[in-house]
Amino acid sequence: MLRKSIARCLVPWLLACTTAAEAALAAPPPENRCPTTTARRGGDSHEDAVPMPLREGMVLTYENVLSLRSLLPDEVWRNREQFFFEGMKLEIGPCHRRYPVPSFQADATAEFAGRAQVDESGNLMTYQRSR
Repeated sequence: MLRKSIARCLVPWLLACTTAAEAALAAPPPENRCPTTTARRGGDSHEDAVPMPLREGMVLTYENVLSLRSLLPDEVWRNREQFFFEGMKLEIGPCHRRYPVPSFQADATAEFAGRAQVDESGNLMTYQRSR
């Protein structure tokens, strides 16, 4: 039961993270447009594979996990047994939503902008937590 609850929370988050990472490199997709899956083997996309468009409300089961391969980062796919299991059902929620920035975040960003630094290893330094 706990495993199912975790999967219900993590899988949409993982899909959103993957999509967010890809979106950061390209123009943002139109709001409410769900991605299309393609079959991948060994990291290569197959042009002859029929893409499966996802849509809000669609329910995927364990048997559909392979179709999600093109949307998941390699780290998640390697550990898919932790997220996907026999008997699971995954309902696709709204895709590519635009959410307003909360006022507390906008205020903190304006107040502390330009103060954080990154060291040679990419670690965040000299940052300030909001009060």
